[in-house]
Amino acid sequence: MRPPFVVALVLAAALGCGEGAGAGDLTLELGAGETAYAPLADFTELPLVAGPQGGHHVWIAMRATGLRGPSVELTVDAIPQGAGDAPRRLPVRTVFREGEDGVWERFGWPAEIPDAPCFIGEEVLVRVTLEAGGASADDERIVIPTDGPGVGGCLAD
Repeated sequence: MRPPFVVALVLAAALGCGEGAGAGDLTLELGAGETAYAPLADFTELPLVAGPQGGHHVWIAMRATGLRGPSVELTVDAIPQGAGDAPRRLPVRTVFREGEDGVWERFGWPAEIPDAPCFIGEEVLVRVTLEAGGASADDERIVIPTDGPGVGGCLAD
């Protein structure tokens, strides 16, 4: 019988061969878009969208290089500036789509903003961390949420 740590090492090595960071460095570029990737500069205005469960978000998109497979762990934080540090969200597993020249894309991600109607026209830091095969990459932008359909008023007023 093999010691448990040997079994764990063999299993980890076998699982690591199927996906994760490739020979190049893992990179991530944050963009915008519900149905396609668009570059995103700091201080870009993005419309708020009312979500089905009562929250609000802006649509973001991402591009990554250095992946060997589509499955990654993703953490997306949207933190209104001046509102204190929001608790970090837990990573979720998602799938990127392989595009041209080894670039992987994921668009239509809802970056949920806590108490979003209270921060219309204010700076919100959107930070994304991608983890795959033991490597990680991150990117962030400051966006300005704008009023959108179905967005109510600030409940703190």
